[in-house]
Amino acid sequence: MTDALVQDKFIWVLGRVHDQLGGPARTITGYIRGLKQHGREVALYGIGEHQSLVANFSEAGVDTFGALTGSRLQQFIGLNTMYSQAATRGATVVVVGVWHLSFFVIAMRHGLARLRRNKQTVRVLLVPTMSLSAYDWAKHRFVKLGLRPLVAWLLQGLDGVVFASTGELALSSPRSWRGSEVVMHPTTANIGERIERSEARYDVAFVGRIDPQKDLPLLFRGLAACARRHTLVVVGDGRVDYVSELQNLVRELGLEDQVSWLGWKSHSDALAVVRESKVVAVTSVVENFCHVALEAIANEAELVLVDRVMSSADFKKHAGVKVVPPTAEDVGSAITFCLQDWSDRVSQRRVDAEQISAICSPQNAAQRLIDFASTVRTNSVSCR
Repeated sequence: MTDALVQDKFIWVLGRVHDQLGGPARTITGYIRGLKQHGREVALYGIGEHQSLVANFSEAGVDTFGALTGSRLQQFIGLNTMYSQAATRGATVVVVGVWHLSFFVIAMRHGLARLRRNKQTVRVLLVPTMSLSAYDWAKHRFVKLGLRPLVAWLLQGLDGVVFASTGELALSSPRSWRGSEVVMHPTTANIGERIERSEARYDVAFVGRIDPQKDLPLLFRGLAACARRHTLVVVGDGRVDYVSELQNLVRELGLEDQVSWLGWKSHSDALAVVRESKVVAVTSVVENFCHVALEAIANEAELVLVDRVMSSADFKKHAGVKVVPPTAEDVGSAITFCLQDWSDRVSQRRVDAEQISAICSPQNAAQRLIDFASTVRTNSVSCR
C-alpha cells in the first residue's frame, strides 16, 4: 500500500469530550482544517455525546463524527470496531492525549497487532497535548506512576509521537516511542486589526484559568517590582476561594488600582483583550504549548514568558519574545522593557506576527503531520 493511500483518511480519537474543551479543541480544529485543505478525509471520535463533539468541532470541517457512548464495555467495543475499520481503509489514526480509555485501547490493539507480525495497513500516531511526564503532579499522580511501565510498552507499539514543542519532547518520558516530530500547534484565530499604541487599552494582560498552575502570584509580584505603575487585566475564572486569595495578595502588594478582574470570557472576547493589550504575560508553573502565547504574537502584542513554559524556546526562535527565569524581578524587568520601547518595535512585531502565523497555520501544521505519517517506519504486522 502506498503512502498516499495510507494518508488518504485521518481518524482523530479523543478521550472524554465535554461541552468546552478549550485549547485542545482549537489545536484539533486547526489540524483538521489543514487536513481538509490538503484534500484528506477526516473522522473524529470521542467518548461522550454526539452533541458535545459537534459543539466543539462544528467549524472544523469533520466528515464523520463518532460518539462513543454507553458503558465502558460499549466504549471498548466501539473503539475496537473503529480500529478495525481504520485498518480496512489504511487510515492514519491520531490519538490525542494519553490518560484516557481511548489511548489504552487503541495503543494496546496496535501493540498486540505488532506482536502477531502480519501485514500492517494502519498507522497510529499520538499527539500528547501535554508532556508525557511533567503533568504527573496534577491529578492521580500515584496511579499514573504505577501505570508508567504499561504506558512505556504501549508507546513502543505506536508509529510515532507528535510533540507541540521541543520542551515537551525533552521533558517527556519514558522514551520508548519509535519516532517523533515537533510540530507547533496550529492556530484557528484570525489576525486582529492592527492596533497603534494610542489605541491599546491595557498595559499587561493575563488570559487563562485562574489556577495555581498559572502562578499568578509571580505575575503580581513582578508587576509590583516594576519601577513605574502599569495596569494589568486578568481574564479568566477559577475557584472562588482561590480567586479571593489572589485578590487579598493584590491588596497586600498595593496593586488594587492597577489590577482589573474581567472574569470569564468567550475565546473571541478573550482574543479581543489580547488585541487591545501591549504585553501578554505567561508565568505558569508548567505549560506545554500555550495558545495564548501564540495568539499574542500573531496579534502583535509583546510576549513575556517564563522559561518553565515548554514552548518558550520555540517561540523565541521565531519571534522577539522575552523569556526570563521565574522570579518577580525578572518578570518585572521584562514587562518594563517591553512597555518602555513598545512603539519602537511595531515593524518587528508585524514581521513576527506574519512569521508565526505562517508556521502555525492549519495548512502548514497539517502538512508536517502528513509528512511525518509518511516517513514513520512500520513493521510488517497485522491489524486484523
